[in-house]
Amino acid sequence: MIRLRWYVGLSTSSGPVTPAEQASCLDAIGGIYGGCTVYKACGVWKGTREDSLVYEVLTEELGCAPEILAEVLQTLARQTSVLWTRESVEGGFTGT
Repeated sequence: MIRLRWYVGLSTSSGPVTPAEQASCLDAIGGIYGGCTVYKACGVWKGTREDSLVYEVLTEELGCAPEILAEVLQTLARQTSVLWTRESVEGGFTGT
């Protein structure tokens, strides 16, 4: 099983990322993986505190290159960068 995460900041030089832009990010990931989990986080980027959203997917197949999806999210959320991670994890799905 693979765990993918994308860390998307909620601040831009022209103002906050809008709810519509956040939904577009969710739709982009959901369109590829069929779903994901989103949670709020707070971090520091270049010395400045920033609220962000973490989009997380558990999957058995990549679906697409995570770095390409990071670039899509970067554009949708008007970010200068998006951090992504890929990990192998133990787990599985029950039911359908």
